[in-house]
Amino acid sequence: MLSPAPLPSALAPSALMLAGPPTLGRLAPYIILLIDIRHEPGKNDIMMYDWLKHYGYDIIIAATKSDKINRSQIQKHLSVIRKTLGLGPDDVLIPFSGEKKTGVQELWAEIERFLD
Repeated sequence: MLSPAPLPSALAPSALMLAGPPTLGRLAPYIILLIDIRHEPGKNDIMMYDWLKHYGYDIIIAATKSDKINRSQIQKHLSVIRKTLGLGPDDVLIPFSGEKKTGVQELWAEIERFLD
């Protein structure tokens, strides 16, 4: 069984979660990528997204800290994330707040969809 390819050294701490056992790709064909909704995705966010796509992972993007911005601004911030990462209409992007528990049901629904 093949191991995932190494990530650039800048992502080494994050890579530990992904590299794990060589069978990760068989155990978890999807990844939940956390991106702060308040900021445009940075170089490392883009690199991680591209790496995951390149190796065939299905990605659920949770745009965290959605409670920290006005509700009227959520779609604008999601649009920036979609554009920066080059997401298509079928890519999953969920505004999420652990503090206010918004997006929890949507995230679980996507996880269950991947498990079916």
